[in-house]
Amino acid sequence: CGCGSSRVNNPSVDEATANLADWVQMVTQSQCGLVDFRPAEEYFQHHIKGSTNIPWDVFRDRAQELPPKKFNLALLAPAGLYQEVKEDFRSRDYPVKFIFEASQDLWTTATNLGVLEEKSDKSVILWIPSPCLGGTIDKIEKLREASNLPRSGHAIDLACGSGRDGIFLALRGWKTLNFDYLATQVTRAQEMAAIYKVTDLVELKQLDIEKDMNQLTQYKTDLVNVARYLHRPLWGYIKNLIAPGGFVVYHTFMESCTKPRRIQFKLNDGELATVFSAPEWEIIEDKVYTISDGRETSWFVARKAL
Repeated sequence: CGCGSSRVNNPSVDEATANLADWVQMVTQSQCGLVDFRPAEEYFQHHIKGSTNIPWDVFRDRAQELPPKKFNLALLAPAGLYQEVKEDFRSRDYPVKFIFEASQDLWTTATNLGVLEEKSDKSVILWIPSPCLGGTIDKIEKLREASNLPRSGHAIDLACGSGRDGIFLALRGWKTLNFDYLATQVTRAQEMAAIYKVTDLVELKQLDIEKDMNQLTQYKTDLVNVARYLHRPLWGYIKNLIAPGGFVVYHTFMESCTKPRRIQFKLNDGELATVFSAPEWEIIEDKVYTISDGRETSWFVARKAL
């Protein structure tokens, strides 16, 4: 699974100390995360500072909360489950820097290193939204403020998948309406919204927007987000969805990509700029962004005239 100095079964205290010390050193120098797979009640009693808690028995339903593969990730397996955790991540082809196993030796080492946190359920968020939304939301909110609008407003996420983008916005105070045609994705997004305590700001609807586009005509919103999805007949509906002063954020695959293979699922160069054009629209950002697997994607934001 790409482990660097992975912890072996039944290590000596010295080995556990060295690995955890190496991890602590890495945290101070680069972007890192540690996923603790123990049950929530054990995590609350004590855990390593800066950890994320995803109980192992629900991990397969919450795998979307992992960070991108380029992240420096460590894992903490429940006692006795080290090999199972290791094999799972190997099957996912997910690189891991360290794997620790819960033990008294580990907690003693964490105490000596000053990284043990007790009686706390604080859990760091490791997952990130789509790159374009995450990389432009500060600018969008500042532009809203400059127009005497609240920083956050209402947003619609089309083809929301597991719901990360809508939940990301909700954590910033946006009220989000999220559509996906798969009931399993809607359920998963609802569960994730509950975990992050934003159910009051996240509404989810199962809808095949390609077959029922007219359902969208009843809504007005301040932001429409589209990530890794393309259906050109929706563009007119998206324009009408957005209120004056609102934004469209579009992040999907460019024509240079080998996957997806069908041309109707890939953007042509400059295509969005032609669709969302002056005088009705002001282009805020328009560039090509290469994601971690080497594919080129759109990084496009436009604002509707006030």
